[in-house]
Amino acid sequence: MSERRVGSFQLSVRRQGQANVLEGLQQQGCCRILFPHQSFSRRVEGLDVVLINTSGGLVSGDAIDGQFVCHSGAVLSVTAQGAERVYKQRVKDNHVDITFHARVDSGALFEWLPCETIFYDGASYRRQMRVDLALDGGFLSGECRVFGRLGAGERVDTLFLYDRVSVYRDNVPVFIEPVRLDCGQGGMQRVFSHQAVMAEQRVMLSILWVPPQSQAERLQDMLKAAREIVMCYDRAVEAAVSSWNGVLVVRAYGARLHVVWPLLRQLMGMLRNGRKEPLSWQK
Repeated sequence: MSERRVGSFQLSVRRQGQANVLEGLQQQGCCRILFPHQSFSRRVEGLDVVLINTSGGLVSGDAIDGQFVCHSGAVLSVTAQGAERVYKQRVKDNHVDITFHARVDSGALFEWLPCETIFYDGASYRRQMRVDLALDGGFLSGECRVFGRLGAGERVDTLFLYDRVSVYRDNVPVFIEPVRLDCGQGGMQRVFSHQAVMAEQRVMLSILWVPPQSQAERLQDMLKAAREIVMCYDRAVEAAVSSWNGVLVVRAYGARLHVVWPLLRQLMGMLRNGRKEPLSWQK
């Protein structure tokens, strides 16, 4: 049985005058949070933080627990230093187990903007993310899952993936999505080949925008703008944009990350009203 690596953190931010500032931070184990230098004008737009896993990747048995709090009026943008890698499960080990929880108070915004997650053959990964919004809190996330790197000749045949994202507004669920893949030997190849599922693509993009209630009237305009952006990529990716129950969702698939990543950046630029993207996204 491999050595288990455990990490945890608690991060809270608040509004101080015009700027977004750190209120509190606790971190343990393999989790580290860095604060890149930001000008005052950038901190007015939001506080950027970089989440780092010092273990250099995730293997079965690893566990991470993270807590975020955005107090009234604060804007927090969380990214990663680089791609997260989920390696093959060893015999008799448990899943990688990740739990994130965010509390977003009135007028606050929480942005979850990691780099891509790469799943290797035999990976076993379980993540649960819950976001609790006040009536006028907002949540934006954009993530890419990469199932093996085709350029490196990697092939994913076996995989366990359970990824649940739950968003509540004033304790009422507005978005709950559990993604589950439990594929034994050769099972992922059947998933890839199924035209109604992956259609031979290896990169999956998911974007979720839950605007504050005060911005709900703009959702249809954003839906139209997102669809216009997606149409420009129709030969490179399979993508669709939907909106219901006060949320906007984008789903896209592509053969390689460098095909999908520009779409993510352009959509986020629109949804974030042109604010500067995380430095780690500039690849």
